Amino acid sequence: MTDFDEHSKGSGFVSFSSPDEASRALAEMNMKMVGRKPLYVAWAKRKEERSAKLQAHFSHQLLNPIGNGGNNVFNQFVSTSLYVGDLEPNVTQSQIFDLFERTGCVLSVCICEDVNTNHSLGYAYVNYSSIESASRALDELNFTPLNGKPIRIMYSNFDSSIRESGLANIFIKNLDKAIHSKALYETFYVFETILSCKIATDDASGLSKGYGFVQSEQDEAARNAIEKMNSKRINEK
Repeated sequence: MTDFDEHSKGSGFVSFSSPDEASRALAEMNMKMVGRKPLYVAWAKRKEERSAKLQAHFSHQLLNPIGNGGNNVFNQFVSTSLYVGDLEPNVTQSQIFDLFERTGCVLSVCICEDVNTNHSLGYAYVNYSSIESASRALDELNFTPLNGKPIRIMYSNFDSSIRESGLANIFIKNLDKAIHSKALYETFYVFETILSCKIATDDASGLSKGYGFVQSEQDEAARNAIEKMNSKRINEK
């Protein structure tokens, strides 16, 4: 697709002769490198249809806050693709592949690079052959050091409507600046599966800014964590 000046908008559509061919392309081409960027491949839907589906999904979560096993906000979006952040600048794709291969069959690894310098942007995507392997990696490899720096893993989630919904997302402030992301993760993991956990740090010094974010798998668990942890002491604060 292009704008009025014939510049690419960064998206396009491909039509296949059969559903089987389209399904195969979706499985094999998602997260594949084209140029210096990984492709994001999904079923084509009209914007109105996507918006209506998301609105209905979030309305259901808000109107039905308690149920068997709680509300899994991200259940329908769980995939085989993982985001790997906080990478040390010299980490290679081979290092990431060797690490993540411990939990299952890795189909592809892509370190995202600056288009002008070819330097790492500090994050990558890992694509597995199964959801189970991705889930194991998230559970077993999160905060594993690579080149001396702990990596941060979460499910790859490209839909801004989900990220911006605020569901199951907790903001934590007044943190002891000695607390790192792994310690925060372990503190909140007792409540439910954590999808993402990050301490905000200063870009120049890398030191904690004293606050962070935790995103839970279930909205009910996030509310429970807020109720139990609000004003609790961690370290000396």
